[in-house]
Amino acid sequence: MEHVSAALSRAVRTVARRTRLAPLEPDAFLAWMRHHDRIPRNRGVCTVDDLWFGFWGRLDPGLTLKETRRLVVWMAARVRRNQRLGLDPFEGIC
Repeated sequence: MEHVSAALSRAVRTVARRTRLAPLEPDAFLAWMRHHDRIPRNRGVCTVDDLWFGFWGRLDPGLTLKETRRLVVWMAARVRRNQRLGLDPFEGIC
């Protein structure tokens, strides 16, 4: 029979080893990307509105804010999937 403290310490080690998955909320995901140096830090705060208004909206004038938000959520889901599979988080999207 295992002592309770041994079981708790094993559980804490397991949780500590897990990688922190990227958030699915679009603005939080963009902040997470900035933290991981995928978005330049000199650009200030990056939100979906900023991304659409300042960059993607100019590339494709027909792209709506709603579609931009959906694309960012798709990227976040892809990054999380890659993290769970142990791959490079940005493989296949960047």
